[in-house]
Amino acid sequence: MADTGQLRQTVATYNENGALYAVLGLLTGLAAWEVPILSLVAIACGRGLLSGGSHRLLGAFVLGLGGLALLRLLWMMAVPL
Repeated sequence: MADTGQLRQTVATYNENGALYAVLGLLTGLAAWEVPILSLVAIACGRGLLSGGSHRLLGAFVLGLGGLALLRLLWMMAVPL
């Protein structure tokens, strides 16, 4: 149980300045072009960055990247091959 508390503290420390949202959002935003369902994670990370005080431009970029990947997923589902 002590390991879980340490992990939570480490995650909270990285998330204070938005670094966790930024790294996770960029990775999932780029990976969402291959695995489109990951776009939802990128959108959530972009929203988290936008709601914080800093990293607003990066948040908008991650949100846009995830949004475009989500639109691509919807387009792939709507258009038959």
